[in-house]
Amino acid sequence: MSFFPHASNFVITNPVFVENHLERHGRGVEYLYNASRMQAAHDSAPNEFAAESLPRTRHGSIIEDLSTWAQLSSPSFSSLWVVGPESNLAHICADRLGDYLAASFFFSRELGVEDPTQFFPTISYQLATHFPAYKALIDTKLHQSPGLLSKSLKTQFRELIVQPFEQLRTRGEASVGLQQIIIVNGLEECKGDRARQELLRILTTETEPLPFRWVVFTRPDIAVDGQRLGLKSTPLLNLDVWRLSLGEGYRRHGDTRVCMLRLEGDGIWIVLFGSMHKLAHWAVLFFFYLPAESRLRNRDPRHRNAV
Repeated sequence: MSFFPHASNFVITNPVFVENHLERHGRGVEYLYNASRMQAAHDSAPNEFAAESLPRTRHGSIIEDLSTWAQLSSPSFSSLWVVGPESNLAHICADRLGDYLAASFFFSRELGVEDPTQFFPTISYQLATHFPAYKALIDTKLHQSPGLLSKSLKTQFRELIVQPFEQLRTRGEASVGLQQIIIVNGLEECKGDRARQELLRILTTETEPLPFRWVVFTRPDIAVDGQRLGLKSTPLLNLDVWRLSLGEGYRRHGDTRVCMLRLEGDGIWIVLFGSMHKLAHWAVLFFFYLPAESRLRNRDPRHRNAV
């Protein structure tokens, strides 16, 4: 290699040349970005006015309950599955929970956001923008193994989400502060029945070890394969609410892992997934006592002045 190809009448005496190879940083995160679908985020430009065409919910007060849930150090449930007719509830929750929101993914056939293989890369990329220690881990992992982005949903979830946060936990760096809520909306618009079932299974049975609280919004007409998910259906009014029965192949113990609550009006059901030994107690406290107490406080001028 010639360092001075066009030099003339030029003499160098006792030269010392130092060659540095600078490895490019951030390539793994670049792979992650390219595999993601940024339009799926609740605050993306395509989603800016999406909620305006949707029916308005009567349950915006659930946001206060979700923010309380995000602040609990050891909640009895790690996932909520909100089943109800199409409304702007998910959009309102995502907009107003900014301080608690870690990531969001809004499926939409109209916007072309329906590819299940883009789900976990998109969630992972959003988490990387919030948590530097996680970003460093995922950048190294994908720089070394970019093929992970083409793996199955189960493998993507394990490699992109679970294992990095397990590593951070062993290093004492797993704290995510208040940004613990991940909102998933419109799962019924995800392409492919089997992929939809797998995502629903993962989000409702495999999230407990993570430092996040997952909220999944679906319409009641979502096709649920009870046999594939190991679910038993119990007909309640116009909706089949599913009671989870885990098989031996799952790490989590016990069959009684689901508590179902119905909100007044709108036909909305909330299905809670998590550690169930105290779930019924927490359900009553969380969705009935706390909102009622909050309403009483708001009506009492003494409490309003105190706030």
